[in-house]
Amino acid sequence: MPSPPCKYSDIRGFQTSAEVSIMRKEVLFCDDESQILHAAEFKLRRVGFHVRQSRNSEEAWNAIQARRPDLVVTDCQMSHLGGKQLIERIRSDERTATLPLL
Repeated sequence: MPSPPCKYSDIRGFQTSAEVSIMRKEVLFCDDESQILHAAEFKLRRVGFHVRQSRNSEEAWNAIQARRPDLVVTDCQMSHLGGKQLIERIRSDERTATLPLL
C-alpha cells in the first residue's frame, strides 16, 4: 500500500544536499561599484551563501589573507590594484593558488 502524501509540515525543516553544501560557503565579492556589491550580496545571501565584500583588489587580498573564502568573485577593471592583478597575485601564492575564482 502506498504511503500517504507528505504534508508541508512534515518537510518544513528538510534541506536537500545541494542546499546543505551551499550553506556555510563563503564568497568574497570584490567590486568598486557599491550597487553591484549590494545586489550580488542580496542574491547570494538569499540562496544561503555567507558573503564578504571588498571594494578594491588590495582590500580583497587582505581579506583573503585574513580568512580564506570558498570562492572569490572579482571585477577585472577596478581602481588601485585591478582585478587581473588580484587574480595573478592569488595564483602566484601557493596558499591561494587553488582558490576558485570568477
